[in-house]
Amino acid sequence: MATVIGPGSEGSALVEGLAEAGYSTTVWGRGLAGGTARGRSGARTAGSLEAAVLASPLVVTCMATLKDTFRLLETVAPALAGRALVALGAGSSLDVGRLALLVICHGGRFLHGGIEGFFRCAGDRTVFDEYSGMLRLFGGGAVHLGNGHDLVVLRDADSRGRAIASRTRFVV
Repeated sequence: MATVIGPGSEGSALVEGLAEAGYSTTVWGRGLAGGTARGRSGARTAGSLEAAVLASPLVVTCMATLKDTFRLLETVAPALAGRALVALGAGSSLDVGRLALLVICHGGRFLHGGIEGFFRCAGDRTVFDEYSGMLRLFGGGAVHLGNGHDLVVLRDADSRGRAIASRTRFVV
């Protein structure tokens, strides 16, 4: 059982993948995209953000930025108690740290993830171990990079640096 918050184009794909694998899924979104995801997958649409968070032990956020995710979840922070949050979205190490702190201080567990051909994440290893079957559905496999919440951000920065270096023949 999982909740997906932010079922735009990427989030809808996650919802469909979970539904196809037989997982009960709840969705919540501010726009019409939530209805679209529900219509194709059979997922339940929550009536409010708080209801969506409380609907499942695993909450996956799929928003453009981690700042957006933080602003949204801080309005329902007490509902995060006992939940595992997997946050997908762009941001800095500071953004990841702020979001992790919000979740952990309210009794939740936290993973930050990204999808590039496979699902990679960092943060609470127990979340990865408990939900790896679902997380693998997000990208053809799943890799836990370590317990540091910002390891996905740091890995992305390193990859971009190496790509630039290879194009410019600058040795790193």
